[in-house]
Amino acid sequence: MSERTKIFLDQGERTLQKKLKDSYVSEKTDLWPAVQRAVAKEPAQAISGTRRAPVSRRVWVAAAALAAVLGLMGAGIFKHWSIYDSSGKKETLAQEEAFEPGDGYAAMKPAEEEEAFSKTELYYAYDWVENENLIPGGLQIPGNTAEEQNIPELKEKLIQIPQGSLVEISTNGIDYAEVQGSFTSDYEICKETIGDNALGIRLPEESLIPSEYREHLSFTSGYYITEKDYASREESASEKTERYTLQSYLLPESVRSQTGWYALEWFKADKSPIICTAYLAENDEMYIPVSEEKDRVKPLAVDGFDKALNWEHYNEAYDAQEITLMLWQKIDPVTVLELGYGKDPAPSRKQYIVYMLDAVGITADEALRIAEEW
Repeated sequence: MSERTKIFLDQGERTLQKKLKDSYVSEKTDLWPAVQRAVAKEPAQAISGTRRAPVSRRVWVAAAALAAVLGLMGAGIFKHWSIYDSSGKKETLAQEEAFEPGDGYAAMKPAEEEEAFSKTELYYAYDWVENENLIPGGLQIPGNTAEEQNIPELKEKLIQIPQGSLVEISTNGIDYAEVQGSFTSDYEICKETIGDNALGIRLPEESLIPSEYREHLSFTSGYYITEKDYASREESASEKTERYTLQSYLLPESVRSQTGWYALEWFKADKSPIICTAYLAENDEMYIPVSEEKDRVKPLAVDGFDKALNWEHYNEAYDAQEITLMLWQKIDPVTVLELGYGKDPAPSRKQYIVYMLDAVGITADEALRIAEEW
């Protein structure tokens, strides 16, 4: 991957924002009809897990979330983009061209803007786990710089806010709202936290994770809220200082069963990660940036999922091949409020749970075995 690649991984919502981007609206000319004719579209076929070679994100994907990924684990400069049909045939288009993907195709888009990063600016997934300034549970202090986000007294208050509470913060000219989630480094507590959640979001089986990756585990999860939940909130605390305004609200107890996303991360002693994330998406599209010809995306057939893709690419931070699997599971639509930055959260209709596995140092077969037991 380019020397201008930076690995983005962060806590809670930031993970989804930068790793998981589940939507992209192109303002360019729709070239899909021409591409469709050029590639001679055929019905999608299942591709065996034994094949080799194929969105930060994620999120990303996703996501969104889905960071930007979104690149999923990285973002950088891209000079072209390509599509692959269900047999793996490749078609490359110029950067200024765009199209809407059809069934059986994986779309790859160029970066929206070029970013230049030196090798010294590369980030490792483990770095945020060791960052004492981050707040367990997914909340964050809004700010454009680390100095702006460094408000120790506010951090301490956020840590104490009960799980499942709605939090609204205004500081550094930025408005931010989120529901306090949960954080743990114990897999059994992960299972208890997810439990019998309303949408049936699942955890991967720990027994399938190679033992050498279990040097450190980090799990952060969060909740979605509906318009009904938001309307019934009750203010529990309010504080205004020179540096910030903080308000927290009690939400219905039912919110505690409304898991909307999580990031579950295992690490080897050398910090190589296996990262499993889940989030809600409006559709089953994922746009994946590529920077090198050897980057590959191919569709998979995985039992229990409506759609699956495998992306194999080089991760410069670890100087190793990385595998990203994306799995879509259709759910009964649920309308949630999009929190985050800004005021007046807007409703969004979610129709899929997207599961993503990012791994450095394991084979495509090993990654697929983990995904098949998700």
